[in-house]
Amino acid sequence: MSGDPAAVADTTEAALALYRTMALIRRFEEKAGQLYGLGLIGGFCHLSIGQEAVSAGLGAAARPGDTRLAGRRGHGHMLAAGIPPEALMAELLGRETGLCGGRAGSLHVVSPAHGYHSGHGLIGAQIPLAAGLALAHRSREDAGVTFAVFGDRAADQGRLDESLALAVRLALPVVYVLETNRESAEAAAARARVAARAELHGIPSREVDGMDARAVAAAAEKAAERARRGRGPSLIAARTYRYRGHAMGDTDRARSRDEQRRVRARHDPLDLLREALIGDGAAEAAQLRAIETEARDRVAAAAEAARAAPEAGAAVTAARTGAPV
Repeated sequence: MSGDPAAVADTTEAALALYRTMALIRRFEEKAGQLYGLGLIGGFCHLSIGQEAVSAGLGAAARPGDTRLAGRRGHGHMLAAGIPPEALMAELLGRETGLCGGRAGSLHVVSPAHGYHSGHGLIGAQIPLAAGLALAHRSREDAGVTFAVFGDRAADQGRLDESLALAVRLALPVVYVLETNRESAEAAAARARVAARAELHGIPSREVDGMDARAVAAAAEKAAERARRGRGPSLIAARTYRYRGHAMGDTDRARSRDEQRRVRARHDPLDLLREALIGDGAAEAAQLRAIETEARDRVAAAAEAARAAPEAGAAVTAARTGAPV
């Protein structure tokens, strides 16, 4: 998108698109959690339920040809990049019909065609890679921007300062996005610390409510337009709240059930946008329920198709043994 940065978030059409993306992400991750519990998703599975506004907001600000990187929690960013839920669900289940043939799992999905260059299990690994992708955009003069999403633990890695220094020196078109996923003094301190480090490099930073998809979209559009004009990198620090533990199977001792219920009741990203759309007269409740039903049905169909698909490597095994696939 182009033009007035606010346009990415303030039109009814754009707001509905944000809601549609967030609904798809929420239902997808809920279903992924169920399938993990059934033993159908192996290895690690990191969910970002509660953080959908960041994924959707960045997706709204991105243009075709832009690139993006995430850490361990990448499903939302993949879907916001346009990766079909059918291909992603099959990948999580290790099926031949998956985006990477069922061989990438949750952490290492990559789809250059969608501008998505993988999540990363190694903390902070995506940060220096973002500088490389941004350098490629600048070298090709394609007006592309790289969005690099990371958490506060990754921000404590030396890779961040190295990447920031290079990005400033070469005026690279990259938007760094810090997600802190809890309401706490520690999270606030992390945002302030990272913003101060960015500003020491001469990189402008902005803190946003990461539960407000329109606020994220507007901030991301502004930062991306700055990068497209050759003015270099920016940092967005997003305040979010994740409803699940670090990974499926983990006990979330940092967040009590009461705390989670309290945040979800007053500051859920889907609820916030739904209430705003209805309150502004931009949409009716029935219209938004239809969007949610569509997302739920599509995800359910994707899960059923994935479960029915052959497992990764089945075709190779069949070819070697002569057995039917």
